[in-house]
Amino acid sequence: MATMIKDFVENTYINEQLLVSSLTKSTASNGKPYLRIGFKDASGQINGVKWNINEDDLNNCVVGNVLLVSGRVETYKSIMQLDIDEIKSIADDQIDLTKFIKPCPVNPDELIKKLDYFINSINDVDCKKIVSEIFKLYRNDFVVFPAAISVHHDFSSGLLYHTISMAEIGEYLSKHYSNVNKDLLISGILLHDVGKTIEFESGTAYKYSLQGKLLGHITIMSAIIDEVALKFNITSEIPMLLKHMVLSHHGEYEFGSPVLPQTKEAILLNLIDNLDSKMAIVDKALEDVKNGEYSSKIFPLDGRILYKNK
Repeated sequence: MATMIKDFVENTYINEQLLVSSLTKSTASNGKPYLRIGFKDASGQINGVKWNINEDDLNNCVVGNVLLVSGRVETYKSIMQLDIDEIKSIADDQIDLTKFIKPCPVNPDELIKKLDYFINSINDVDCKKIVSEIFKLYRNDFVVFPAAISVHHDFSSGLLYHTISMAEIGEYLSKHYSNVNKDLLISGILLHDVGKTIEFESGTAYKYSLQGKLLGHITIMSAIIDEVALKFNITSEIPMLLKHMVLSHHGEYEFGSPVLPQTKEAILLNLIDNLDSKMAIVDKALEDVKNGEYSSKIFPLDGRILYKNK
């Protein structure tokens, strides 16, 4: 029976199918090359080091590939890692897909109903045209893709789950705060991450596409809004406002937004996105932590550790 990463035990030997999530080729102090490899499965992630490498290792170690990994589980600086002896390629029909596909915690059909509800709730004509057209084009991938490769909502239909959670928060906040354009806010929320259907490639596991690496989902989505606005000859400021929300939704230049939020709706979008993604990171970090104990370091949360209440 397959052992998942979360069940790895220090000082034991493993021989498991693992997905390559990151790869760095380095040089040791003796001048010989070695590989630092990040691995993941549906339960978690672990880093490994292979000191003696050959041409096959270099050819097989590609981000997104599933490999058969043999090695010892060790602890280095209080973090569990693998000292790898051997890595082998695996034929596609031999890959255990159940190890790598994490299911959505909510029935996706229920989330799709909510997606349709929010699209239909938009009254502004221009917002409705843009949102409806974009979801006609990208709906099939949107409802099954994850929201991220590994950080938050990294499960089947995670993109849909994350977006609906944000839309529900946005619907409440549009009533709580005055002078919020609800149609604009909900439209921006629904559209802000649709570009990830192009930024990511599906397969045994999701990885970044060439467009994703070179452009990113923010730029991709901005261009799509332009295309749809041109198709329908929309001349109002709605396309520009929606583009601004998409371009600024990460909230900081250092986080990939080329502009900072400058409208009430853009500020709310950034805050809601940050809130929902951070809560998902917290839930993921505490999932296997016992009550009254601490998590390991959470790097997306500045390396802090979290306490789980008794």
